[in-house]
This record gives sequence, structure tokens and C-alpha cells, in this order.
Amino acid sequence: MLSPIERAVFLLREVFECDYSEIARIAEKSEENCRQILRRARERIAGRDPRFEVSVEQQEAVLREFLSATATGDLDRLAKALAGDATLICDGENLGAAAPPPIHGAAVFDFLTSRIRTLLSAGAQFTQSCFGEVPLLLAYREEKLVKALALVLRAGHVHTIYLVNCPVRLRSIAARCKAADRREDS
Repeated sequence: MLSPIERAVFLLREVFECDYSEIARIAEKSEENCRQILRRARERIAGRDPRFEVSVEQQEAVLREFLSATATGDLDRLAKALAGDATLICDGENLGAAAPPPIHGAAVFDFLTSRIRTLLSAGAQFTQSCFGEVPLLLAYREEKLVKALALVLRAGHVHTIYLVNCPVRLRSIAARCKAADRREDS
């Protein structure tokens, strides 16, 4: 398993395709440090070198609870799935656009519930995917990916959420998920 900072850097670079200056700002690390963190994360994933012992069953249970609560709009279950000190990081609306500041604590729940209600009322369908060992929650409307959430779990709760809004990044994530699905079907 990757450490939280390794997951963050891995997600930001590999999934969201952020440049190192943006990753350094979000992670509050130097660009060179972020490059080293990414290198270690890639090595861990390639070699399956475990960093932390986390029960697969526990991770799957937390994910199921979060996904089910999100897909159904069950706010009580969503609140239980989130860590009290959860953080939500959004990208900008377009490549190169400034990202809003991270959201922390109870404000994460408030933000998510307003967005989930909007997506559900607009007929979005939620599906689960994975990028490496990072779980993704994908919101599709009319077969088009409209939002993606990457989740970092810790101590039985969703600790960090990365919300992707940028259409370019969403197209890239959708293409990667389709390619992974084709490989699994082969």
C-alpha cells in the first residue's frame, strides 16, 4: 500500500496529469521531492512492496459503504464513511486553471452532499473503478464522464478525496478506464 502522500502524488501525476509545480503546491513539497515520491510510489506499485498492512476486506467495506451512500444519496451513511478530518481537493475547471483551496473537516460533507444531490437530480449514474490501487468513483451522465472522485482510505474511513472537474482530465480518465476494462475482458 502507498502512504497518503505517495497516493496523492501518484494520483495527481498519473490520473489527473498535473504538472510537478501544481503537485508541489498541493502537496506542500518541492517539485524534486514530488518526483522522488512518485518514483517510490511507482516502484511500490510495480513491485507490490507493501507499505502499510491494511485489510483488503476493511478497504472494500469502506468503499462499498461510501459508494452506496453516494449513489443513493444516503447522507447518514456518507457521514459515517468520511473521516472527521477528511480533505477534499478539487482540480481547476480546465488545464492550467487555478484550483480552489482544499476543503477540510465537516465542510467536505457539506460540499459532497450538495454536489451529489445535483448529480443525482441530473440523472448521473455512479460506477466504481480503480487506477492502480486507488479506488475511483465515476459519475456518468448520458454515457459521458462528468465527475471523477479518487479516494484515499485511512483507518476505516475515506480520508482524502480528489475531485476531477476538468474536461480534459475526465476524458483521459474515461479512456484509461475503458482501456483497463478491455484488458480485463481479454
